[in-house]
Amino acid sequence: MKKLLVVMMILVSATVASAEERLQIQTGNDLIFYFKAWDRGINNEATGDDNNNVRYLGGYMQGVIRTLGYADKVSIPPDTSYNQMIDVVKQLLNEHPELWDYSSELIIDIALSMAWPPTQP
Repeated sequence: MKKLLVVMMILVSATVASAEERLQIQTGNDLIFYFKAWDRGINNEATGDDNNNVRYLGGYMQGVIRTLGYADKVSIPPDTSYNQMIDVVKQLLNEHPELWDYSSELIIDIALSMAWPPTQP
């Protein structure tokens, strides 16, 4: 019984560790991975971890976007959806694969600043 419990604990900890490794967005390559899950979710084709990945991406994007807004780096209209913002970032990555190794925050900053530049006082 103790052996079974130990084996189960090892399996659970390995599963949690691998899930935590996937839930990281650091570069454009990571954004592309999560955007694919986002697209599958929108098209009702989500599989496996897609739902978790979509929620993670949504929270990540929301955090970066709020930070940019508070820093007055972008002026995103209040009625803009996350789908629109994600489409803007995806378009930048599709048109500029040389950015894929750049920081995800920088990529989002560039894309959204180009689409919705800060308003001048």
